[in-house]
Amino acid sequence: MTLKIVAALAALVVGSAALAAAGGPRTLQIETFGDGPLVVFVPGLASDGDVWDGTVARLDGIEADVVTLAGFGDAPAVERQTGVVRDAVDDLVAHLESRAPDGAALVGHSMGGLIAQIVAAERPDLVTKLVIVDAAPFFAALQNPAATEDSAAPVAAAFRDQIKAAPRATFLAQQRATAAGMTIGDADVERVAAWSETADQATIADALYEVMTTDRRGALGAIKADTLVIAAWAEGGPFTKAQSEAFWSAQYQGLDDVRVEVVEGVRHFVMLDAPDRFAELLGEFLAPAL
Repeated sequence: MTLKIVAALAALVVGSAALAAAGGPRTLQIETFGDGPLVVFVPGLASDGDVWDGTVARLDGIEADVVTLAGFGDAPAVERQTGVVRDAVDDLVAHLESRAPDGAALVGHSMGGLIAQIVAAERPDLVTKLVIVDAAPFFAALQNPAATEDSAAPVAAAFRDQIKAAPRATFLAQQRATAAGMTIGDADVERVAAWSETADQATIADALYEVMTTDRRGALGAIKADTLVIAAWAEGGPFTKAQSEAFWSAQYQGLDDVRVEVVEGVRHFVMLDAPDRFAELLGEFLAPAL
Protein backbone atom coordinates (compact mmCIF):
# COMPACT_ATOMS: atom_id res chain seq x y z
CA MET A 1 0.00 0.00 0.00
CA THR A 2 1.12 3.55 -0.55
CA LEU A 3 0.65 4.35 3.14
CA LYS A 4 2.80 1.52 4.48
CA ILE A 5 4.45 2.24 7.82
CA VAL A 6 6.43 0.16 10.27
CA ALA A 7 3.28 -0.65 12.27
CA ALA A 8 2.03 -2.73 9.36
CA LEU A 9 4.51 -5.50 10.16
CA ALA A 10 3.28 -5.68 13.75
CA ALA A 11 -0.30 -5.88 12.55
CA LEU A 12 0.49 -8.78 10.26
CA VAL A 13 2.07 -10.66 13.17
CA VAL A 14 -0.93 -9.95 15.42
CA GLY A 15 -3.36 -11.00 12.69
CA SER A 16 -1.49 -14.22 12.01
CA ALA A 17 -1.39 -15.13 15.68
CA ALA A 18 -5.10 -14.51 16.16
CA LEU A 19 -6.10 -16.61 13.19
CA ALA A 20 -3.71 -19.41 14.07
CA ALA A 21 -5.23 -19.48 17.54
CA ALA A 22 -8.68 -19.77 15.95
CA GLY A 23 -7.54 -22.94 14.19
CA GLY A 24 -8.60 -21.81 10.72
CA PRO A 25 -6.83 -20.76 7.54
CA ARG A 26 -5.32 -17.33 7.37
CA THR A 27 -7.84 -15.66 5.07
CA LEU A 28 -7.11 -12.05 6.01
CA GLN A 29 -4.05 -9.90 5.38
CA ILE A 30 -4.12 -6.97 7.80
CA GLU A 31 -2.02 -3.80 7.87
CA THR A 32 -2.16 -1.11 10.56
CA PHE A 33 -1.83 2.68 10.26
CA GLY A 34 -2.09 5.56 12.72
CA ASP A 35 -2.86 5.73 16.41
CA GLY A 36 -6.13 6.05 18.27
CA PRO A 37 -9.41 4.12 18.60
CA LEU A 38 -9.45 1.09 16.30
CA VAL A 39 -11.35 1.19 13.00
CA VAL A 40 -11.26 -1.92 10.79
CA PHE A 41 -11.70 -1.46 7.02
CA VAL A 42 -12.89 -4.37 4.85
CA PRO A 43 -12.82 -4.00 1.02
CA GLY A 44 -15.20 -5.59 -1.45
CA LEU A 45 -15.11 -8.29 -4.10
CA ALA A 46 -11.72 -8.47 -5.87
CA SER A 47 -10.55 -5.25 -4.19
CA ASP A 48 -7.18 -4.70 -2.58
CA GLY A 49 -6.98 -2.99 0.81
CA ASP A 50 -5.46 -0.08 -1.13
CA VAL A 51 -9.01 1.04 -1.86
CA TRP A 52 -8.96 2.62 1.61
CA ASP A 53 -5.70 4.58 1.13
CA GLY A 54 -7.37 7.94 0.55
CA THR A 55 -9.84 7.44 3.38
CA VAL A 56 -7.21 6.49 5.95
CA ALA A 57 -5.02 9.43 4.90
CA ARG A 58 -7.91 11.83 5.51
CA LEU A 59 -8.92 10.55 8.94
CA ASP A 60 -6.99 11.80 11.96
CA GLY A 61 -6.96 10.24 15.41
CA ILE A 62 -7.71 6.63 14.50
CA GLU A 63 -5.79 3.39 14.32
CA ALA A 64 -6.80 1.73 11.05
CA ASP A 65 -6.61 -2.01 10.47
CA VAL A 66 -6.89 -2.41 6.69
CA VAL A 67 -7.94 -5.85 5.49
CA THR A 68 -7.25 -7.61 2.20
CA LEU A 69 -8.99 -10.95 1.76
CA ALA A 70 -7.01 -13.98 0.64
CA GLY A 71 -7.22 -14.31 -3.12
CA PHE A 72 -7.45 -10.55 -3.66
CA GLY A 73 -4.67 -8.00 -4.07
CA ASP A 74 -1.31 -9.45 -3.09
CA ALA A 75 -2.87 -11.86 -0.55
CA PRO A 76 -2.48 -15.40 -1.95
CA ALA A 77 -5.54 -17.58 -2.42
CA VAL A 78 -6.03 -20.26 0.22
CA GLU A 79 -7.98 -23.47 0.58
CA ARG A 80 -11.28 -22.54 2.20
CA GLN A 81 -13.01 -24.31 5.05
CA THR A 82 -16.56 -23.01 4.67
CA GLY A 83 -16.48 -20.35 1.93
CA VAL A 84 -15.02 -16.94 1.18
CA VAL A 85 -17.58 -14.95 3.16
CA ARG A 86 -17.94 -17.28 6.14
CA ASP A 87 -14.19 -17.81 6.53
CA ALA A 88 -13.67 -14.04 6.40
CA VAL A 89 -16.35 -13.54 9.06
CA ASP A 90 -14.82 -16.15 11.36
CA ASP A 91 -11.29 -14.85 10.91
CA LEU A 92 -12.37 -11.24 11.39
CA VAL A 93 -14.10 -12.21 14.63
CA ALA A 94 -10.88 -13.90 15.79
CA HIS A 95 -8.91 -10.78 14.87
CA LEU A 96 -11.28 -8.51 16.79
CA GLU A 97 -11.24 -10.79 19.82
CA SER A 98 -7.46 -10.46 19.87
CA ARG A 99 -7.12 -6.78 18.94
CA ALA A 100 -10.20 -5.16 20.47
CA PRO A 101 -12.12 -7.42 22.88
CA ASP A 102 -14.11 -4.39 24.04
CA GLY A 103 -15.13 -3.61 20.48
CA ALA A 104 -14.04 -1.56 17.47
CA ALA A 105 -15.62 0.34 14.61
CA LEU A 106 -16.09 -1.70 11.43
CA VAL A 107 -16.27 -0.26 7.90
CA GLY A 108 -17.10 -2.49 4.91
CA HIS A 109 -17.57 -1.80 1.21
CA SER A 110 -19.67 -4.00 -1.08
CA MET A 111 -18.94 -7.63 -0.13
CA GLY A 112 -16.94 -6.21 2.78
CA GLY A 113 -20.14 -4.49 3.91
CA LEU A 114 -21.91 -7.85 3.91
CA ILE A 115 -19.07 -9.39 5.92
CA ALA A 116 -19.12 -6.47 8.36
CA GLN A 117 -22.85 -6.70 9.02
CA ILE A 118 -22.65 -10.47 9.59
CA VAL A 119 -19.91 -9.90 12.19
CA ALA A 120 -21.95 -7.12 13.83
CA ALA A 121 -25.05 -9.33 14.02
CA GLU A 122 -23.32 -12.46 15.27
CA ARG A 123 -20.92 -10.71 17.66
CA PRO A 124 -22.48 -7.39 18.66
CA ASP A 125 -20.07 -7.19 21.59
CA LEU A 126 -17.17 -6.71 19.15
CA VAL A 127 -18.60 -3.88 17.01
CA THR A 128 -19.13 -0.42 18.48
CA LYS A 129 -19.92 1.38 15.21
CA LEU A 130 -20.81 -0.07 11.81
CA VAL A 131 -20.43 1.61 8.40
CA ILE A 132 -21.82 -0.19 5.34
CA VAL A 133 -20.78 1.25 1.97
CA ASP A 134 -23.02 0.54 -1.03
CA ALA A 135 -23.88 -2.97 0.14
CA ALA A 136 -27.36 -4.44 0.56
CA PRO A 137 -28.17 -7.15 3.12
CA PHE A 138 -29.35 -9.26 0.16
CA PHE A 139 -27.59 -8.56 -3.14
CA ALA A 140 -30.18 -10.36 -5.26
CA ALA A 141 -32.87 -7.95 -4.04
CA LEU A 142 -31.12 -5.18 -5.96
CA GLN A 143 -32.18 -6.93 -9.16
CA ASN A 144 -35.42 -8.53 -8.02
CA PRO A 145 -37.19 -7.45 -4.80
CA ALA A 146 -39.04 -10.79 -4.76
CA ALA A 147 -35.84 -12.86 -4.85
CA THR A 148 -35.04 -15.48 -2.24
CA GLU A 149 -31.82 -17.37 -1.54
CA ASP A 150 -33.28 -20.39 -3.33
CA SER A 151 -34.45 -18.47 -6.39
CA ALA A 152 -31.10 -16.63 -6.64
CA ALA A 153 -29.03 -19.82 -6.46
CA PRO A 154 -29.36 -21.02 -10.10
CA VAL A 155 -28.45 -17.60 -11.51
CA ALA A 156 -25.57 -17.26 -9.04
CA ALA A 157 -24.30 -20.74 -9.92
CA ALA A 158 -24.35 -19.88 -13.62
CA PHE A 159 -22.31 -16.74 -13.01
CA ARG A 160 -19.85 -18.65 -10.82
CA ASP A 161 -19.36 -21.41 -13.38
CA GLN A 162 -18.97 -18.96 -16.27
CA ILE A 163 -16.28 -17.01 -14.41
CA LYS A 164 -14.37 -20.14 -13.48
CA ALA A 165 -14.49 -21.49 -17.03
CA ALA A 166 -13.63 -18.23 -18.79
CA PRO A 167 -10.17 -17.91 -20.37
CA ARG A 168 -8.08 -15.46 -18.41
CA ALA A 169 -8.09 -12.85 -21.19
CA THR A 170 -11.89 -13.02 -21.44
CA PHE A 171 -12.27 -12.77 -17.68
CA LEU A 172 -10.01 -9.69 -17.49
CA ALA A 173 -11.86 -7.99 -20.35
CA GLN A 174 -15.13 -8.56 -18.52
CA GLN A 175 -13.68 -7.22 -15.27
CA ARG A 176 -12.39 -4.11 -17.02
CA ALA A 177 -15.82 -3.48 -18.53
CA THR A 178 -17.41 -3.90 -15.11
CA ALA A 179 -14.88 -1.50 -13.54
CA ALA A 180 -15.85 1.19 -16.03
CA GLY A 181 -19.35 1.25 -14.58
CA MET A 182 -18.28 1.22 -10.94
CA THR A 183 -16.21 4.39 -10.66
CA ILE A 184 -16.03 7.68 -12.52
CA GLY A 185 -12.40 8.74 -13.00
CA ASP A 186 -10.31 7.06 -15.70
CA ALA A 187 -7.42 6.55 -13.28
CA ASP A 188 -9.71 4.88 -10.76
CA VAL A 189 -11.19 2.62 -13.44
CA GLU A 190 -7.62 1.50 -14.14
CA ARG A 191 -7.00 0.90 -10.42
CA VAL A 192 -10.13 -1.19 -10.00
CA ALA A 193 -9.35 -3.19 -13.16
CA ALA A 194 -5.76 -3.73 -12.00
CA TRP A 195 -6.96 -5.23 -8.73
CA SER A 196 -8.94 -7.80 -10.72
CA GLU A 197 -5.80 -8.63 -12.71
CA THR A 198 -4.00 -9.67 -9.51
CA ALA A 199 -6.99 -11.43 -7.96
CA ASP A 200 -7.62 -15.17 -8.06
CA GLN A 201 -10.33 -15.92 -10.61
CA ALA A 202 -11.82 -18.88 -8.74
CA THR A 203 -11.99 -16.92 -5.48
CA ILE A 204 -13.90 -14.14 -7.24
CA ALA A 205 -16.32 -16.69 -8.71
CA ASP A 206 -16.98 -18.42 -5.40
CA ALA A 207 -17.32 -15.13 -3.52
CA LEU A 208 -19.84 -13.78 -6.03
CA TYR A 209 -21.98 -16.90 -5.67
CA GLU A 210 -21.96 -16.57 -1.89
CA VAL A 211 -22.86 -12.87 -1.97
CA MET A 212 -25.72 -13.47 -4.40
CA THR A 213 -27.21 -16.25 -2.25
CA THR A 214 -26.83 -14.70 1.21
CA ASP A 215 -29.88 -12.93 2.64
CA ARG A 216 -29.15 -11.12 5.92
CA ARG A 217 -32.32 -9.03 6.13
CA GLY A 218 -33.82 -11.20 8.84
CA ALA A 219 -30.71 -10.88 11.00
CA LEU A 220 -30.47 -7.08 11.00
CA GLY A 221 -32.28 -6.82 14.33
CA ALA A 222 -29.35 -8.55 16.04
CA ILE A 223 -27.04 -5.64 15.17
CA LYS A 224 -26.69 -3.34 18.21
CA ALA A 225 -24.03 -0.94 16.88
CA ASP A 226 -24.91 2.52 15.62
CA THR A 227 -24.95 2.09 11.84
CA LEU A 228 -24.27 4.38 8.90
CA VAL A 229 -25.20 3.21 5.40
CA ILE A 230 -23.43 5.17 2.65
CA ALA A 231 -24.88 4.54 -0.81
CA ALA A 232 -24.02 5.76 -4.30
CA TRP A 233 -26.20 7.64 -6.76
CA ALA A 234 -25.42 9.34 -10.07
CA GLU A 235 -27.43 10.90 -12.87
CA GLY A 236 -28.30 8.60 -15.73
CA GLY A 237 -29.27 5.59 -13.64
CA PRO A 238 -32.70 3.94 -13.54
CA PHE A 239 -33.74 5.64 -10.26
CA THR A 240 -34.02 9.15 -8.91
CA LYS A 241 -32.05 10.07 -5.81
CA ALA A 242 -35.27 10.03 -3.78
CA GLN A 243 -36.06 6.53 -5.03
CA SER A 244 -32.56 5.39 -4.12
CA GLU A 245 -32.91 6.83 -0.62
CA ALA A 246 -36.23 5.01 -0.22
CA PHE A 247 -34.74 1.75 -1.46
CA TRP A 248 -31.77 1.80 0.91
CA SER A 249 -33.94 2.83 3.86
CA ALA A 250 -36.26 -0.10 3.11
CA GLN A 251 -33.32 -2.52 2.85
CA TYR A 252 -32.17 -1.60 6.36
CA GLN A 253 -35.52 -1.04 8.03
CA GLY A 254 -34.77 -3.99 10.32
CA LEU A 255 -32.06 -1.96 12.06
CA ASP A 256 -33.06 0.00 15.15
CA ASP A 257 -30.38 2.70 14.91
CA VAL A 258 -29.40 3.42 11.31
CA ARG A 259 -28.69 6.51 9.24
CA VAL A 260 -28.79 6.26 5.44
CA GLU A 261 -26.73 8.74 3.42
CA VAL A 262 -26.98 8.64 -0.38
CA VAL A 263 -24.01 10.45 -1.93
CA GLU A 264 -24.76 12.19 -5.21
CA GLY A 265 -22.58 12.06 -8.31
CA VAL A 266 -20.74 8.84 -7.49
CA ARG A 267 -20.78 5.19 -8.47
CA HIS A 268 -20.13 2.03 -6.48
CA PHE A 269 -16.64 3.04 -5.29
CA VAL A 270 -17.87 6.02 -3.30
CA MET A 271 -14.55 6.45 -1.50
CA LEU A 272 -12.75 6.87 -4.85
CA ASP A 273 -15.29 9.10 -6.58
CA ALA A 274 -15.87 11.49 -3.65
CA PRO A 275 -12.96 10.97 -1.25
CA ASP A 276 -13.40 14.20 0.70
CA ARG A 277 -17.15 13.79 1.16
CA PHE A 278 -16.74 10.14 2.08
CA ALA A 279 -14.08 10.89 4.70
CA GLU A 280 -16.20 13.74 6.05
CA LEU A 281 -19.21 11.47 6.53
CA LEU A 282 -17.07 8.78 8.10
CA GLY A 283 -15.25 11.18 10.41
CA GLU A 284 -18.49 12.77 11.63
CA PHE A 285 -20.04 9.39 12.31
CA LEU A 286 -17.01 8.02 14.13
CA ALA A 287 -16.20 11.25 16.00
CA PRO A 288 -18.11 10.49 19.23
CA ALA A 289 -16.04 7.34 19.64
CA LEU A 290 -12.69 9.03 18.90
